[in-house]
Amino acid sequence: NVFVHGRSFFIAWLDTFDDTVTTGEWYQASMAVTPGDSAAAAAPPIDWLPESPASELDGTFELSSTQAVRLSDGTKVELPGHAPSSGWQIPAAGSLDAAVSHSGGNSAKIVNTSGDCTLFQHELPLSQYPPGTRLRLRAWVRGRDIVRGDSDWKAGMAGFSFAMPDGSWQHSPAEYVDGTFDWRELAIDAVVPPEAASARVRLGINGGTGTIWIDDVSLEQLP
Repeated sequence: NVFVHGRSFFIAWLDTFDDTVTTGEWYQASMAVTPGDSAAAAAPPIDWLPESPASELDGTFELSSTQAVRLSDGTKVELPGHAPSSGWQIPAAGSLDAAVSHSGGNSAKIVNTSGDCTLFQHELPLSQYPPGTRLRLRAWVRGRDIVRGDSDWKAGMAGFSFAMPDGSWQHSPAEYVDGTFDWRELAIDAVVPPEAASARVRLGINGGTGTIWIDDVSLEQLP
């Protein structure tokens, strides 16, 4: 929707409710606007986001696509802490740490000072992992001064979460961790429930405070 009001020029990317648009996801839109009597001409595509969100879980966090194109001059700019084409949803307290890693050059890092739920999350498409699929999640984590919240489960964690049709969630976490510790592996097996409406991997500090690093996350489909 494009319109002019006085000396202001407006482009509304979404001007209605749309069930196909999900909060928290990245989308790319394109359009061509030609003022005057000239024939409309489409602009070349902008290679700044993938055609679709990544479905494969890349748990190395060696994320190269943390850049976008500045439209005014065509230069690339860094987007620290955000990697839309990786498929990861990164919390406000999350970032990529190039100074600490279990392997490679980067790790995921969360500094939680609020006690809120701060988790790296990755959607698992049910078309690829349908109900009944057996999955194994492994992740290496490192902690510093992690203090649990008012429940035992409000701590460092890694696991699966499955949304049910009634709006409830089923969680399958590995062991909860707290305190200060060097790199250690967390692992959990789970089966996608028959009634699952969606599935995702979640890692971070699920309530509580402290700092956690995450690296070398792997997802395996079991027989």
